[in-house]
Amino acid sequence: MNKKYFIIIFSIFLIVISLVASIPQFLLFQGDVKIDGRPAPLGTLINFSVQGTELANSVVNSMGQYEQVFIQGFSDFYSEQIDITINGNESEQKIYYVSPQNPFLNLSTLTDKALKISDNSPVNNKIEIQKTGTITFDISTTSGYEGPINHSWFLNGEIKDEKNNADFSSFIYKIENADSGEHNISVFASDGFLSVFKEWVLVIVRPQVENFDGETTNFLNLGLDELGSVRDVIFEKIGKGKIEFLENLNMSGVADLNNKVKIEKGIVAIDSSFYPQLDKKAKITLTGLSYTTIPKVYYSEGFTTNPSSINTECLFCSIESYSNFPTTNGIVIFNVPHFSSFKIAGSEIKYNLSLFDHLDTCESGEQGKLNITLKKPDDGKDFNPGDKIEIKVKVKNNNEQKKKIIVEAILYNIDEDDDEIKVESDKETIKIGDSKNFELELYVPNDFNEGDRYVLFVKAYEDGEEDTQCAQKIIDVEFERENSDLKIKKLEIPSSVYPGKYLDVFINVENLGDDNEDAYIILNINKLGISEKTESFELEEYGEDNSFSEILSIKIPEDADEGNYTLNVLVDGEESEDSVSKEFSISKLKTPVHVIGDVIKLKSAETTELLLLEHSPKTNVDVINLVPKKVKITSVPFLEKDKNWLIIDSILAFFIVFTAILIAVVVKRRH
Repeated sequence: MNKKYFIIIFSIFLIVISLVASIPQFLLFQGDVKIDGRPAPLGTLINFSVQGTELANSVVNSMGQYEQVFIQGFSDFYSEQIDITINGNESEQKIYYVSPQNPFLNLSTLTDKALKISDNSPVNNKIEIQKTGTITFDISTTSGYEGPINHSWFLNGEIKDEKNNADFSSFIYKIENADSGEHNISVFASDGFLSVFKEWVLVIVRPQVENFDGETTNFLNLGLDELGSVRDVIFEKIGKGKIEFLENLNMSGVADLNNKVKIEKGIVAIDSSFYPQLDKKAKITLTGLSYTTIPKVYYSEGFTTNPSSINTECLFCSIESYSNFPTTNGIVIFNVPHFSSFKIAGSEIKYNLSLFDHLDTCESGEQGKLNITLKKPDDGKDFNPGDKIEIKVKVKNNNEQKKKIIVEAILYNIDEDDDEIKVESDKETIKIGDSKNFELELYVPNDFNEGDRYVLFVKAYEDGEEDTQCAQKIIDVEFERENSDLKIKKLEIPSSVYPGKYLDVFINVENLGDDNEDAYIILNINKLGISEKTESFELEEYGEDNSFSEILSIKIPEDADEGNYTLNVLVDGEESEDSVSKEFSISKLKTPVHVIGDVIKLKSAETTELLLLEHSPKTNVDVINLVPKKVKITSVPFLEKDKNWLIIDSILAFFIVFTAILIAVVVKRRH
């Protein structure tokens, strides 16, 4: 399109808009006029004004209509309300100065002569009834015009009674025992030109339980007269909980249970200040709960379902039962003597110690101002058979006097309800406000029951005053068997041995695991360069033939030096091993000894004693024992004779060795 033509068209468009906007806006009205429901008489004045400024006026013709009204030129009042009067009386119709409007506007007004309801009973528009009986509704009407007035009564939209030419009439409603719900009672009065009416809402008060389900009491099955004392009232929400009242309730006048009784997840609350008749004993069941420790009941005096507002421990509540923890779908049943707001939450306590019949807990429960912290082991730590459990307990004395404290630790089998091991510390004095660490230890029994639950219980108490000063803690400990778990249970060796003799080693090995295991034993004396290994042997699983015992002998070299040595013992299996070390010494005889048969004679500078040489065929070890003084030796060769034999033996040995060397030299030279 040519740019010149576009500019011309756009300019014309703007001019048209300006012309339209400059045309003064106007209103045009015409219609019927009624006064007190009757056609307005000829000459009745109709006036239109805004804030006291008259816009236009008109008069009623013989047809009961006002002549056409044209309003224009009052743009300052645009959007304001236009006040309309009929012979000075305010019109019932309300319009605003806006354009456009429907030009057909019928007008009406009421004067003091108009038909009206001068009195009515009951005064309140809403009436609540709790018991059987009757209630009377009535009205009085007046009019400044001659002529009859008729009354029509309706119940829930259905006509029930008519009264003709009446200034007063009434309607009686009878409340039956089975009645319930809301009922609309209305009356219309008419003088043939004008009608007026009055309406009441009658409420038959019954408990409203639409928000509840399950075993909730159906109050519709009860007569109104029976609501004064109702037994075994129950409110329930499936999946959340249930309230079972343990006393009869007066439910007359109790209606808004949906808003005044709340059962939420983990929370139950009743507005007992609004309905004091519900402030009674009850058993409460809450379901679908999540907790990892023993559940505890908390409460608030006010009516609330906000969990953060329900934070006071309920000491007057009693827990009847609860699901084992941890759980994400737990059930807790508890009793309350009266009602407010209650909540179930974890207590951070895992065990109810009163249920452990054979656990030596604090005599009177936790008492006094001792504070106990279990620093070792960690809660739920795993241990194997025979493991050492190191226990470290910190005890703080918050009393105003120093205290002599004893700490006890008990390994307890929950399923057997019996203590396994108990250890006790020495008595320690803790000054005012000070803390002290106590260290104890115990060992996991080899014969623990797999699958049973075990706990470590620790208590600290004042010596001789446990009933007034005692604190306690309890944690879980987990015991499990490995598939293979070899342990050297016993290792015995002599404290000393002579060179050239045998070191007897007694060893006992057990398999504490769940599977059979093939193993062998390695003996090492590193300083002597000795390493010996047994043949493989089988150990069955724990509880079967899982033990192996043997006496092993190690020959000590003739030239072994005197001193201390270490025997290292290793039992080595396919999947596990264990090792133990023991010290022993090697020492040489300080006094010459000559053996003649089974009897030797030992001569020292101080005394001469007889000793008996005993030989062990099994271990091939010679053991020298002192002959008791009561033993009678019948024949002992003289030592001088023995000395001659020793000289001859020595010369003969020298001659044999010399001859062997000489032969070796001659043979070498020939080659």
